[in-house]
Amino acid sequence: MLASQSDCLSEHDIGDSTEYMWIELIGNDLHVHHKNAYYQCCLGYDVNFTVQGYSIIAREIDTGEFCDCYCYFNLESVLPGLEITEPCEYVVTLLGIDDDTVGVDTLKITDSTYMYVDVDGHDLHVHHMNALANCCPEFYATYTISGQDITVTEIDSLNGCDCLCYYNLNTVVPNISPGTYVVTLIGVCNQYETCGDTVGVDTVVVQ
Repeated sequence: MLASQSDCLSEHDIGDSTEYMWIELIGNDLHVHHKNAYYQCCLGYDVNFTVQGYSIIAREIDTGEFCDCYCYFNLESVLPGLEITEPCEYVVTLLGIDDDTVGVDTLKITDSTYMYVDVDGHDLHVHHMNALANCCPEFYATYTISGQDITVTEIDSLNGCDCLCYYNLNTVVPNISPGTYVVTLIGVCNQYETCGDTVGVDTVVVQ
């Protein structure tokens, strides 16, 4: 937990600053910021996190000794390793030391998957970025070439554990004849579910 504080406040300073909270996701770590927190200056700062479904409650705790002085703080707490299984929204509530609600914010986990293609000689590389798939996979891909249309389908043959992870996948379609092709990528399929959605469609030229 991080805290930076102002000098001890005199009476006429009290209430001059507006407190608020905001959140950010860095990797899989949730950072909760409390700006202009008005607490006693001998603050010992800690936070308890409670996660229930898509609701997260961060409750601040003062573990320090009390001193007869009040300060404004900029506080930061971290919930490490937030489990992200699918695009979703987390509602994050920050409770102050007196169990008052400092603020409520929403963390939106969006589906950021996308594809891009490039050519190396006569080999076509199809990249699937931020693919959401099972965390214990065995990936392979099939492809079909019909005239100027190339369809790549990703398959997970294992689907071995009950959790989801993000991957960057690369499929190589070798020895493509010169020409202009329309490339379609179908997202990860597995033996238990239907195939994923179309990740993307792009046009590529093989010289």
